Amino acid sequence: MSNRLASLYFKEFNDTDSPQGNADIEEKLPRGYRRKRLGEIMSILNRHEITKGLTPEKLRLIIEDLGPTFVKFGQIISMRSDILPEAYCKELEKLRSDVKPMSFATVKKQIETEYGDSMSSLFSKFDKKPLGSASIAQVHHAILKNGDEVVVKVQRPGIYEVMAMDIGLLHRAISLIKITGIISDALDLNMLLDEMWFAARQEMDFLIEARHADQFADYNEDISYVACPKMYHQYSTSKMLVMEYIDGISVGDLDALRAAKVNLNTLADNMAENYIKQVIDDAFFHADPHPGNIIIRDGVIVWIDTGMMGTLSRKDSNALKNMISAVATQNAQTLKNALLEIGDYTEPIDHIRMYADVDNFLNRYGNMDFESIELGTFLTDLLDLASEHHISIPKGITMFMRSCITIESVIALLNPHANLVSILMKHLYRNEIKNLDLKATLFDFGRNLYSGAQATLEIPGYAISLIRTVLHGDTSINIKLSDYSDLMRKIDLLVSRIVTSLIIVGLLIGSSFIATTNMKPEILDIPALGLIGFVFAMGLAFYLIFNIFITKR
Repeated sequence: MSNRLASLYFKEFNDTDSPQGNADIEEKLPRGYRRKRLGEIMSILNRHEITKGLTPEKLRLIIEDLGPTFVKFGQIISMRSDILPEAYCKELEKLRSDVKPMSFATVKKQIETEYGDSMSSLFSKFDKKPLGSASIAQVHHAILKNGDEVVVKVQRPGIYEVMAMDIGLLHRAISLIKITGIISDALDLNMLLDEMWFAARQEMDFLIEARHADQFADYNEDISYVACPKMYHQYSTSKMLVMEYIDGISVGDLDALRAAKVNLNTLADNMAENYIKQVIDDAFFHADPHPGNIIIRDGVIVWIDTGMMGTLSRKDSNALKNMISAVATQNAQTLKNALLEIGDYTEPIDHIRMYADVDNFLNRYGNMDFESIELGTFLTDLLDLASEHHISIPKGITMFMRSCITIESVIALLNPHANLVSILMKHLYRNEIKNLDLKATLFDFGRNLYSGAQATLEIPGYAISLIRTVLHGDTSINIKLSDYSDLMRKIDLLVSRIVTSLIIVGLLIGSSFIATTNMKPEILDIPALGLIGFVFAMGLAFYLIFNIFITKR
């Protein structure tokens, strides 16, 4: 990094006040910490020659050298392919590896400070060697006084304050980040940092993780092959979490699973089915389902580490179902509407161009069998399509898209022939059949038929009014033709439906008049001609309703 750039960078930091809300945190840090930390960051960036370009691997190495704070944010942003290019996201996924553990003395002090009591009064045994060490906390095996085997998750001391300060430094470093060119200038980096900081704060409050585990257990209590660790709330605080010890096999250890005589194909199907349930039915899903967070105990899938869970609003969940159904039925308009409904957009939408792009997207995937479609890739392509039209997708959906890629890789490890898309479609179909209300469906059918008949009767009047207006020269019609043949096909379809509707109305009216007469012959005391007219009208009506509302074309 040039001396001039470095001097300007230091000047920006020294001349700028602390970010709002972090001033009290800065007071708790040692004097001169900000300048010292800034010097460390600048030294790392200089060592990696950031001004000569930034490759995915270089970005990962820089983040690892910057320490636990940046590792955590790297993990979070690796799930946002709407922000970073796919190559960078894939490289940052490698940041899940363990970081340097805390010393046992630090762990002991942190526990006793948090509980206000000695470790020996709480645990009959506490392993000094950690089971794992991550950017925010590390976990140890222990035994409670009552003999229960547990895992104790201990937060790194001062991590909240350090991460808050690093966020403040990153806010001031935005101009430097933009120089790298890997993030679009149109992206609001301040908003992105605030979003990442919110997610990190959620993970640093272990009571939230405990509530997530309870909620997950409630949603899956009726599923015999799914579990999550029991939480010991009486021993847990915002910085200490005590949970059931899971003695099992990592889902990534295939040799151990085979030795335990676990059926890998059944395991893959169960895992896929449960994950789809989490997303579609519960709208509450594990957002980081890598092999280290899935343990197999006696054939049961145990989901651990519920600190990062994804949630979907009812609106987002319905829009997601509509998008998937639109692909299954090849309905471009439904997919376009679902994208517009689920996302936010600041620039005007070119609806004609978007419809054409959506149609091309469906044509590409419509020619493929469900068994050959990878859900993660499909959703990523859909996200790219939305991005091209300046539509931003909600955080819950993007988390689902990224986690899909992870869970698909885990399922493929167990059974290369398993397919998440097929399982998803079967799940949706089962839900539709289970939730089918025949009475309500028939009522809706009758209401739609009546409304359609009324609207059809008004069409001739509207047409005559329009023709008169045009003949008097009082209006003009402008039509932008993006695909003349496609437009003519749709007009032809519309005219056919109008003519069919008019025939239905005519038959119903004529048959009603005949039914009031004594015309012979009769069937069931109804003039046969009138009854035949009614039956024929109902047949045409069923065909029309099926054509409009079932095929949605």
